[in-house]
Amino acid sequence: MNAPDPDLPDPDRRDDWSAGNQSPAAWDSPPRPLDVVFPSAEPAARGSDSFADSSGWGGDDKSVARPKRRRPRFPGPGILESLVWAAGFMFTQVLASSVLGVLVAFGFFWAGGKIDFAEILRQQQRAQPTKSPSAPEAPQPPENLPIVADAAPAPTPPGQPVEIPASGPGAPEAGTVSPSAPTTLPPTAGDPTQSPGMRALMKYIEQRMPFMLWGAGLATAAYAIVLTLLRLGERGVQELGWHLPRWQHLLAIGLLVLPLSMVASTIQQMGFDMWPSSKQQMESLFEQMRPLPLLMIWAIIAFAPAVSEELLFRGVIGRGLLARYGFVPGVLLTSVFFGVMHINPAQVMGVIPIGIALHIVYRVTRSFWAPMLLHFLNNAFAGLMLKLSDHPAVQQLGDQHGGGHASLTYLLALGCVGCLFCWMWQTRTEYVDAAGATWEPDQPHCGVPPAHSTYRLELTRDLPWGWIAGSLALLAGMLLTMTRSGGA
Repeated sequence: MNAPDPDLPDPDRRDDWSAGNQSPAAWDSPPRPLDVVFPSAEPAARGSDSFADSSGWGGDDKSVARPKRRRPRFPGPGILESLVWAAGFMFTQVLASSVLGVLVAFGFFWAGGKIDFAEILRQQQRAQPTKSPSAPEAPQPPENLPIVADAAPAPTPPGQPVEIPASGPGAPEAGTVSPSAPTTLPPTAGDPTQSPGMRALMKYIEQRMPFMLWGAGLATAAYAIVLTLLRLGERGVQELGWHLPRWQHLLAIGLLVLPLSMVASTIQQMGFDMWPSSKQQMESLFEQMRPLPLLMIWAIIAFAPAVSEELLFRGVIGRGLLARYGFVPGVLLTSVFFGVMHINPAQVMGVIPIGIALHIVYRVTRSFWAPMLLHFLNNAFAGLMLKLSDHPAVQQLGDQHGGGHASLTYLLALGCVGCLFCWMWQTRTEYVDAAGATWEPDQPHCGVPPAHSTYRLELTRDLPWGWIAGSLALLAGMLLTMTRSGGA
């Protein structure tokens, strides 16, 4: 038997022909449950499909036994699969809301509620306009008649309605009286929602609306948790990073809430100006939620989204898109997915920068708790402003969007966000070994080193007092302009 050629890679050593910089842990990790449905493997040697071209083996030498090449796996989904999971998230929310609505309606009838559908049909029939045979049609005026200001009113023909002007200034509300015209029903007579039974049902549903919204939030959270476990596997869930952020980063996250909310609200206001119907939809939703207790509002719009949306977008979708397209394109793609899921056009515009900020916070802290915390605090602040929207001080702060200091306030908030990000980036968390070498994952996502390694978490530097002072100064200036513009 001939001795093995030292210039050829040993087929028994997979490190000689393994894919790119794929770590041995990727070979030893068990297959994930959803890899059969959505395989996340791609050829490691991009631009070459043959094993010979990428490993140095003889391309046409049939005498050399070539082992079957194994392909690396990306740690998350691509664009098409991300669309599937985002659509599933929205479908779960709609389905849960519909099911809970049916259950609440069933509870209404179970408790003895009744709706007279026959009476509703009769009211609709009576509300249909009917032409009176005794009332002749009004004569049509000739065309091209000149318009004369302050002209004396023409006499009313017999049998025609007589206008009764309303007293007082402003646009009069004209009533009509006709002896031959039939008595008309009120405008709401044919509306099924105005019947006593339907009003009772609507009130019954409105009283239980908090539990319906909370149930829909729990359903989406369960969807995100199950998807994360099945799609990432045990190793992938561990690589999300579950250590607590450092106190320096917690302080920066707390200071980031107000200026980030101001930047997002300003962009959202631009969307309201372009799509007025978006503002009407948001106001209608807020009117339904404002009477709820503050803790219930936080549970609906802060706690449940912070868990479900972060697991889906920063945990599953963002993990795969960053690994495939790099940090900046992956963050932008994931943030667009995150914004589009909110459907409302103006809200989409305001949510995209929040998604970018959540990714940056995740990267500098390498802790999945950090974006969840920022997401919760941002939504909780919005819920607090919603609950206190009738307070004069909050109304003055809300008027700053149309005041003369709006542009200055926005620039100060944007500068404060930039300073806080520079502060967090200069003190970012890294995995460092005893020799001072820094560990980075194979793909540009936030991972953790192998369990048997000697890497430990360290901050890259001490507190950058210059960036801290700049952040606090810009934050104070932003608050000052907000109060001045609100009081103007």
